Parts: sequence; structure tokens; C-alpha cells
Amino acid sequence: MRNSSKLIEKLANKYIAVIGAGLSGIWASILLSRHCRGVLLSDAKEVAIGDKELQILKSENVKIELGKHSDDILRSQLVVVSPGVSPESEVIREIKARKIEILSEVEIAYWFAKNARIIGITGSNGKSTTTYLTYQLLKNSKNKVFYGGNIGIPFSKLILEASPIDHSTVFILELSSFQLENTKYFRPYISAILNITPDHLDRYRSFESYIGAKLNIYKNQREEDYFVYNYDDPILKERVPRHCKAIPFSIDTEIPTPVSYKNNSIYSQKGIKIADIKDYPLPGKHNLYNLLASLTIATLMDTSEELLAKRIPKLKGLEHRVEFVACIKGIKFYNDSKATNVESVKCAVRGFNAPVILILGGKDKGADFYELRECIKNRVKKSIIMGDCKKKIEEAFRGHIEYELATTMEDAVRKAFSSAEKGDIILLSPACASFDMYKNFEERGKDFKKWVRKLQDEHEAS
Repeated sequence: MRNSSKLIEKLANKYIAVIGAGLSGIWASILLSRHCRGVLLSDAKEVAIGDKELQILKSENVKIELGKHSDDILRSQLVVVSPGVSPESEVIREIKARKIEILSEVEIAYWFAKNARIIGITGSNGKSTTTYLTYQLLKNSKNKVFYGGNIGIPFSKLILEASPIDHSTVFILELSSFQLENTKYFRPYISAILNITPDHLDRYRSFESYIGAKLNIYKNQREEDYFVYNYDDPILKERVPRHCKAIPFSIDTEIPTPVSYKNNSIYSQKGIKIADIKDYPLPGKHNLYNLLASLTIATLMDTSEELLAKRIPKLKGLEHRVEFVACIKGIKFYNDSKATNVESVKCAVRGFNAPVILILGGKDKGADFYELRECIKNRVKKSIIMGDCKKKIEEAFRGHIEYELATTMEDAVRKAFSSAEKGDIILLSPACASFDMYKNFEERGKDFKKWVRKLQDEHEAS
């Protein structure tokens, strides 16, 4: 990044407040503490900070306050806000009223990326899987490749782990709309948007506001940079930038692309066949889109057709993304806990050619369950509804999709199994956030797998 040293020098005399003591906030605090006058890490909740992280924070003299936001925040010269903090929260409104600059953790980490190449991946659905697929295609190359962001490791921590950073360093980042808010200079070498569908409408005032946050990913790119986008997405098709190189990928339309799909095979721009789709382990059309995006990025990073062909059959998906768990008496269980919006659930259900018993529900994000009903009613034989918004889902499904209500994950798993027949699919794909019953979607997915495996043990013992 040009002029990054000047930006870092300006931090030296600043007192900085970091809002939100999740992993992003913790590692932003650690990174900043080595370059500024002082750091305050503040969270309104009594969050639990891991022992290892707490030890590092203390060794770096980071001041920590939990369970409140003190006036010390308003005496800072810069505020770094974690992605989970609402822009409408009282503390953010007060900070804005004082005209204190607010930046994101991704923006701050970017200042320290030097001349590394950054690949930024966003979208309403598929960004975690695409980030991981891209990493698998690029790793063990001549470059030092790291992946993280919204998936796993915060960008700030990657910066510390990657040192020394140079042009051979590649950061592959999954970026949520929240993380793309409050960016100022952030500029990826390759940006990618997979799709845009309504999501997080509990946070954004309008769908257009949500779209605007996503489009921040390419706002600072230049003519030598690349923007990879889904040509089949009508929203993206209308918002292709002209200030950088726009590179499409498509399933439905034959257009000039670095990687193309036709007749169940994948080809390079030279017409060389890279792979048959049957060799790709991840099911569903949505995962084919994820693969095309990853292959396009890998091609722009000068990965050869031969290497791509070798790696496609070995690609792995992520936990909690249409993850196969078990088969009990001919009934297959899949964990798709990461599906926190309607579009994700639609994609998951469409990926199966067997009757689906769908477990869904949780904390509402402003989803349209009537739309979901219309898209899945001919594929879902029964639904098991749980969580805070079960009444809203019940109202939408009544008279169209058979359903039962469940109080716990164990209850949901057992009711689904008792309703299933050999050949059916039992799919956890909630269409909701997890925070009503769980700490995060990972905890929810692990709970689902726990009860499926308990059920499996019971039937193997009988």
C-alpha cells in the first residue's frame, strides 16, 4: 500500500479506542498497541476473553473495560469498530457526534499489509467456501498464502503471523458487509462479489444500504486491479465498475471468461479442459458458482491449468456448510448451520434430489419466509421449526408445508428422524442467526452433530 508508512507514523501519538472485544477487536488492539500511544479495548458486554489473548493484551499494556463503555472512548483520537457492533448503537452515535474518526479492523490491518497482494471475497452466500477453495487452489505455490477475515482468523492477526510481508505474501480474505463498513483506503488486488440477495435487513435501513456496503470492496481499486463477479446475478450485472478490470464468471451464459462451464465440464480461456464436474466433491449449483469464482481468481494469480486440474478433485468444503454428518437406516443427515438467510437455504435444498426434512429457525434477521416457502414447498416434505422466530415461520408455512415445533436441538433431531423414511435427507439449514440459543452458528452446528451421533449410537447399539 502506498503511503502506508505515513499512516502508521500518524498513529504514534494517538490514543485509540477499539469497540468490541471479539477476536477482531482483540487482534486489532494487539496490532495497534505496538504503534500508538495507548489502546483501550471496550465492550458493553461481559465477554470472555481467552487466556492466551488476555495474556498478550496485558503484555502489550492494552487497557480493557468490559460490561460498559466509559467516557475514555470519547477522549480517543481514533476509534476502531468491530464488525459485530451496530452502527446505530448509542456509543457509535456519541463517537460520531464528537466527530472522532471511525475505521474498521480490516482497514487498520490493511495499513500494515505493505506490498502484499490481497484477495477480498464477499457476497451474501458462499463467501466462506469460496475463500477456502481459493486458498486450497493457491497454497503451496511460490507465494506465502494466508486466509482469514470473517472466516476464522482476523486480518490483524494474519498481519502479525505473516511477518515479514512482501510481494510474495498473499492474503485471501472473506469479507462481510459489516467488515466493509468504515473502510477508507482498503484496496484489494483482486476483489470478488459472488452474489447479492437480501440479508441483514435487521441491521441495514434498506436493501440498497446493504448493497452499498458490499460494493465498498471495489471502491478504491485501480485500473491494474481485478474485480471478479457473477455475471448471472442481476444486481451485480448492473453495478460493474469501470475503474478496474471487471472479470465475469457464469454458468447460464456463454461469455468470454478466464474459466468457463459447459457440457458438465470446466474449460480455460484457451479451450483447454480442466476438469469434469463429476470430479468436484462439493454438491449443488451454488457450489459450482463458488468453484468458478475460485478458479477465476486462481487463474488471475497465474495458476496453471495442470495444477488446477490436479487440485479440483481434492478440494474440501467447510464445516457447517452442507456438511455430511451421518447415515442412519438409510436417512442422511446434513449440517448447514452457516445458512443464516433464505437464499442459503434455497441453495442447500435445491442441491438434493431426495425428499428433505428441514430443521430451521433461530433469531430473525428480517427474512421473508413466504418467499422461502414458495421456493422449497415442492422439495421439503416436512419442516421442524425452532427458535425465537418460530411463530413467524409457522405463519408462513401453515397450509403449505407440513411442520412440527421443537424446543431444543435434540427435540428437533428426534422429531425429524421419526418423520423420515429410508432415502430421505434431514437438513439443518436454519435461515436465521443463532444468537437466540447459541453463541454462534458453529456452536449450533456442533450441537446438531452431537445429537445426530447420539442417535446413531443408539441405533447401532440396538
